[in-house]
Amino acid sequence: MTTDSDPDRPASWPHLLSVALGAHAADLHRHLAGALRSRACTGTLRESARWARGRRVPWDPLAAGLRALGARCDCEALELLSRDCSC
Repeated sequence: MTTDSDPDRPASWPHLLSVALGAHAADLHRHLAGALRSRACTGTLRESARWARGRRVPWDPLAAGLRALGARCDCEALELLSRDCSC
């Protein structure tokens, strides 16, 4: 069963991101929510990259994972994290 328009993407993809990030998923969610409340999305993963640098989370694997799940910008990353975030 799928929850979006991509029939090859299982419904559990957002959950996999949370599992991969562990406790960092809620932290990234909070960071993006706060950043996007105070300024508009730039159409990039700029705030996600800023968050990763500050916590020494390897950016390349995180960016690849977010993009693989359909997040091409910070607001899409926030939406993705919101689907499975219990923060």
